[in-house]
Amino acid sequence: MSINKRFWETVFTATTVLAACGLLNVNPLAARSAEDPSEPGETVADTVRIALAVNPEKGGTAGGGGRYVAGDTVGLSAKAAEDYHFTVWLQGDDTVSLEAAFRLPVTAEMAARDTIVYTACFEHDPLAVTIRTHLTEAEPLTMPDLYAYLLEAGARVNDEDDRIAEMKVWVNGDSLSAQFEPLTSAIRAWYTPKAFGETIEVRFEARSEKGLTASLERRVKVAQGDTAAPNRTVRSMDKVLINFPEPGQTNGGTYTLPQYVGHYESIMAHLYVTCPKLDGNERGDCDDWDRVGWIEIQTPDGQWHEIIRYITSYGRACNHHIDVTEFASYLQGEVPMRMYIETWGTGGWEITLDFEYISGLSQFLYTELVPLWDGVFPFGDPSRLQPLDTVTASIPEDVAAMSLRVVTTGHGWGPNNSDNAAEFYEAEHTMLINDTALSQHLWMKCKPNPDSCQPQAGTWRYDRAGWCPGVIAPGYHYNLSGHIPAGSVKLAYVFDEDYVDYCHPNNPDCVTGETCDDCNDGYNPMYYISSYLVYWYNRMYEGEFLPDKDTAAIEMRRANRSLSLHVWPNPTAGEFKVKADRDFGAGVAQVIDAQGKVYAQQTFTSSDDLNGKVFTLAGLPAGTYIVRLRASDWYTGAAVIVKQ
Repeated sequence: MSINKRFWETVFTATTVLAACGLLNVNPLAARSAEDPSEPGETVADTVRIALAVNPEKGGTAGGGGRYVAGDTVGLSAKAAEDYHFTVWLQGDDTVSLEAAFRLPVTAEMAARDTIVYTACFEHDPLAVTIRTHLTEAEPLTMPDLYAYLLEAGARVNDEDDRIAEMKVWVNGDSLSAQFEPLTSAIRAWYTPKAFGETIEVRFEARSEKGLTASLERRVKVAQGDTAAPNRTVRSMDKVLINFPEPGQTNGGTYTLPQYVGHYESIMAHLYVTCPKLDGNERGDCDDWDRVGWIEIQTPDGQWHEIIRYITSYGRACNHHIDVTEFASYLQGEVPMRMYIETWGTGGWEITLDFEYISGLSQFLYTELVPLWDGVFPFGDPSRLQPLDTVTASIPEDVAAMSLRVVTTGHGWGPNNSDNAAEFYEAEHTMLINDTALSQHLWMKCKPNPDSCQPQAGTWRYDRAGWCPGVIAPGYHYNLSGHIPAGSVKLAYVFDEDYVDYCHPNNPDCVTGETCDDCNDGYNPMYYISSYLVYWYNRMYEGEFLPDKDTAAIEMRRANRSLSLHVWPNPTAGEFKVKADRDFGAGVAQVIDAQGKVYAQQTFTSSDDLNGKVFTLAGLPAGTYIVRLRASDWYTGAAVIVKQ
């Protein structure tokens, strides 16, 4: 069936019972253990069901429920919703804990009972106006020199009949010139520290149209960052469970990351996907199916933005790596982050996400993202074969470089979709940039698995539309810097004009049982799309800016290091190996063309691991391709020539 990715971020609540803090919603969908009876009339001796409740319904969520035996220790946790805070855990009229997360030993007396209800109580925050910012006191503000830093905050008012009318920002008591955006209720202001070692006192204020006010203060120390220091790896999500129905298809939290300007050259994301031990399964219980998912971050204006598209493997735990430097200005300070996986109860996933900040001078000091097409879009619908709007964006005068990032994955398949689209249809789409056409060949080779996530069950070997099971979708990256002088850019995303889904219910000539098995089955071809226009500001040094169609042989630089990557045989008829001139750790290697289209991708754990891998471009047109390598502590690249 057709699934809207934003709609299915579902939170389940349940039946109502009475307890000391009011009418409560008990969640009857608590996690089950292997001994949990599944049929009426079955009984389990010496076990108790820990049922969870929340009050009020909108106040938050509770986790840790299930069926347990005497001697177990249960971890119960409560998470407040926005504008609420946790107050107390109750069992009947008795206070159990004032901590949101606590450990509960299961005694023999408890195990003799059928069900015990524990209630997480929440209270609506008295402040009518709330302010959010990424700026944190837990991290210094680091930079190799005294550069301007963007101070940003958003505000919201709880009263639906009120709205934010004004926001201001001060540093050390001085009011800053700032830009307030009424539509998003967010403020942006630049501040340049006066000296290293100083502590800046930042104060945000917001006022609503009804005169309600709020303020938020942060004290942050400014430190000089050493671009030659060791890389820094920061963990965000740590074994975050995603499982249906408990705790749900979406999970995450707010995580503290470095805040800096120019201190780090790039950022690598390391995604570790493991199998949780559900229902007493000590070996782990991963979902049996390939499920689409994504990781999103929330900006101070309250909007969520996808940074990683991931499709799970068929039941296998795997590790993945991807460069996320485009999001450098957003992966700073206190960042709300969440992951969604469309799992439906046939197993779950545990997600750990590390960000590795690679030491070195940033090629560009700042990045800015302009969201373009985002969501789920039909493919081949006869009533609207081109569902994406054309977008025109003004280009700021001080932009140093510009790129387009597009992640598209095709979904939907079967006899009622013409040519088995969209998952298994090899489409040729077109990007029109000020009427200049760039191609998007939406296809990925899945055997061998690009992220080395094999073997798997299921159909993991089959090539797919922009993704493979157990792989971070690499997306497509286009260098648009040549369009900067025009002052504006018009972007159009044109779907393959040769494709029509003739089994679609909007095709008037589709006849069930004659032209197609079922013209109304509803599981039509669709594309999940996330895309950004990326502005890069303040170029600090000249060097390769990927993707760059004007660069055939690449010499990438990092600070004062000169690195080389050797490719042989070169030229090649298809297969080749690569070798670098120094040892390194884990990373990812991609083969791309001049437009940034990915033809091959492999992850590796070390230089020795990379040296043992074989890349293949067999069947591709003759020409020059680029091997792009990003490892845990450096990056480099080289050209490879494919001959007939």
